[in-house]
Formats: sequence, C-alpha cells, structure tokens
Amino acid sequence: MYGAYSNPRNNRPMTDAHPGSTRRELSAGDSDALVREEPLLIKIGEQQVLTMRTPGDDVHLAVGFLLSEGVIADAGDVERHEVTGGDPSALRADTIELFARQSAAANIQGRLTRTHEIRS
Repeated sequence: MYGAYSNPRNNRPMTDAHPGSTRRELSAGDSDALVREEPLLIKIGEQQVLTMRTPGDDVHLAVGFLLSEGVIADAGDVERHEVTGGDPSALRADTIELFARQSAAANIQGRLTRTHEIRS
C-alpha cells in the first residue's frame, strides 16, 4: 500500500495536487491536499440535473452518470459535448451539455427527470 500522497507508479511523493484540490501547508511543515467540490449542471436533450463533483474529468463523469442512471444505454450514444465554465460570483455552475446520436435521442426523453426530480 502506498502512502497518502505518493504516486503508485514509483512510490515517490506527489508534487502537484489533483486539479480539483489545493495544497495546504500544515503547522508541522508538511502539506496535504484539500479537495474541493463544485456544482456541475449536466444537460442532455431537454433534461438537466445538477450534481456536485470534484472538478477534473467532467466529460467522463457526465457520461458515466447517464450510463449508471439508465439515461443512455452505451457511452457511444453520446455524439459530442460542449462545456461552459460557470461563474461562482453569479452562482452559476459549470455546465456540460451532451448531444446524443439521433438513434438514441428518442429513448432519452423523460429518463433523467424520472430518476432525479428537483423540488423547490
């Protein structure tokens, strides 16, 4: 087993924090990584869901989320994607919009809203 901040390939300490984290200096002279969590709005067709994630590999996260929720049957159902950066000062989340292949689009409608209803 490797140490908390070592690289599993060579067991040397990591010098750079994960893209979704920030290095923090500790009083003993050590440092650790603070992982941040930010909102991500996932859109597909006319549907959307807001989730929290550690920033990084958002495209794979969104596709995997849709696969696990049964919204898409295969990762290949996603033809392309567009990412729009958010604005924390305006309370606007990062957004990833996924576009389904034509043959998969008809099966998607309504699936996300049935699995994740947002109530006010």
